[in-house]
Amino acid sequence: MARVRQPEMTGCKPLPLKYKETPVVNAAGTPLGMCEKCQGSGEICTAERKTFDKRTGAAVFECLPEFPGSLRRQRERGGYTVVGTCCTGCKGAGLYTKGSVKS
Repeated sequence: MARVRQPEMTGCKPLPLKYKETPVVNAAGTPLGMCEKCQGSGEICTAERKTFDKRTGAAVFECLPEFPGSLRRQRERGGYTVVGTCCTGCKGAGLYTKGSVKS
């Protein structure tokens, strides 16, 4: 695909085609990082699904251990019952102050 030329205004710089990442800071100016445990969602979830064994007819429970809240909808669509709790590492914020104890 061809690059589209953007209109230029006099006295203004043209918009960049790609934006560079900027550091995230809190009000005090301390840099923040994304929580690795919840991957920035602020929620830790567990899931359970009840299925039936075709041979014996017995109920079988499938349990998934802790996973980030960003995968919640995916697990719900798969038939799991999902229970979410607040992340203990970032206390639900999704970010932590760099230099503090990580999750």
